[in-house]
Amino acid sequence: MEGSHFKVRRVLGMWVRNSFLPVVIGDIAQGEFGTEVRIRMRLHAGVAAFMVFWFGFLVLFGGRLVYSAATKGSARPEGTGLAVMALFAYGLMSISFWTEVKKARLLLRDGLGVGDSDVLEE
Repeated sequence: MEGSHFKVRRVLGMWVRNSFLPVVIGDIAQGEFGTEVRIRMRLHAGVAAFMVFWFGFLVLFGGRLVYSAATKGSARPEGTGLAVMALFAYGLMSISFWTEVKKARLLLRDGLGVGDSDVLEE
């Protein structure tokens, strides 16, 4: 916590690891009806960089396959495996991240003593 700005990440336990846990970044400000806590959730920077590298590799390799198929006139079976890898990675990242976002949101609401009627989502 620094001034009215904070950054937190949930700790699962000593032996439990989930790279897709959201980093909760928030600001505390005076609002029209009292104190407001504004939050954003994002992936850890290292995990986001790895996923950019991963999908970049898939795009480059996929582009190479498309170029090869267009110039040589033959489709290669590696494209199916490439699509499966991309869908698996995206699904793993999305499901893991958004599941943890829901948990973090509930924990923040409970910790701050906020009810559903007090929440204004943009």
